Amino acid sequence: MIFYLGVHRPPWLRLMYEKLPFEKKPRAVPLFLSYSTLGSLGRLPRAVSRWALDSGAYTELTHHGQWRIGARAYAAGVQRIRTAVGNMDWAGPQDWTCDKKSLAMSGLTVLDHQKRTTRNLLDLWNLGAPVIPVLQGWTADDYERHIEAYGKAGVDLHSAPLVGVGSVAGRQQTKFTWDLLAMLKARYGLRIHAFGLKRVGLINSARYIASADSMGWSGEARRERASDPARRGHEGPGWQQCPATCPTRSGAVFCTKEAGHEGEHHGFRKRWTALPKMPGNWGRKWAENEAKKAILR
Repeated sequence: MIFYLGVHRPPWLRLMYEKLPFEKKPRAVPLFLSYSTLGSLGRLPRAVSRWALDSGAYTELTHHGQWRIGARAYAAGVQRIRTAVGNMDWAGPQDWTCDKKSLAMSGLTVLDHQKRTTRNLLDLWNLGAPVIPVLQGWTADDYERHIEAYGKAGVDLHSAPLVGVGSVAGRQQTKFTWDLLAMLKARYGLRIHAFGLKRVGLINSARYIASADSMGWSGEARRERASDPARRGHEGPGWQQCPATCPTRSGAVFCTKEAGHEGEHHGFRKRWTALPKMPGNWGRKWAENEAKKAILR
């Protein structure tokens, strides 16, 4: 299983490495960045590792109730990012999330969101965008209905290299999500990318999915840092909350303290060897300088 670490700093594409205690050399970390983060940059950093591009669907719909960018412009932006950054595995389409907040903002139904998601995928494929199909819904029946809709539209999800499952991030810690992913894997044989799964969700669902991503660890770490006087002023990632994948005989598994994998690799200096050792309040100045370099180069 591949875990794409969600980050919000484009320069980290060329900096993020990790080294586990039993490894001789550090390896690049798969990253997950949003289109809104990269699309507005004139000069883009080259990636040292594989990564994936998030369309930012949840933010777009919960803030605006609709997509403010057309399929043609989005496809052109994805192609530009893919060429400039390199090593991009795939991009998310302009799907329509089906959580309650998204539906309230759009004023549409789950079925409406599913139809728009399917139509957008076909439009982006016709424009040559390297996007994956994404299933949307709220109940298990919704997701199965969306699979049928894709089939009627000529999209064979069974042969797709990867199929995203959306609208599960906010309930990734629930038994419903674990059972849903297990059902989609067992009944339809899909290679699943689960959007927004972290910690508890991955511990219970890792065997059903091919990959996952989450930016939630960053928000949680920032909240913890704000409440901890010893960590205030450090604006880098929250290292103790940062997910890690540990290779085992059965493949990569999610490694957290809940899973019983406590060790040195959960610490800052032991894990992230490529990041510079800087004193105190290094985060903001370093990130700003790196962003400026990325734009000017």
